[in-house]
Amino acid sequence: MKRLLCFLLVMVVTAILYQYRHVFINKLLMNEARRRFIISTMMNIKPIRRRMLARYSPFQ
Repeated sequence: MKRLLCFLLVMVVTAILYQYRHVFINKLLMNEARRRFIISTMMNIKPIRRRMLARYSPFQ
């Protein structure tokens, strides 16, 4: 019973965070140095870089 309640609580918190993800992302990206660090870190991850380059490429 206790594990079920913990699981449900985690699911509810995850759903709330997912609904407001754009707010959290905007708050994270407000600082210029932090923005550069996050974007450079994301571009070092191959699947993310591939998706970003495919999505924002001028050659579409």
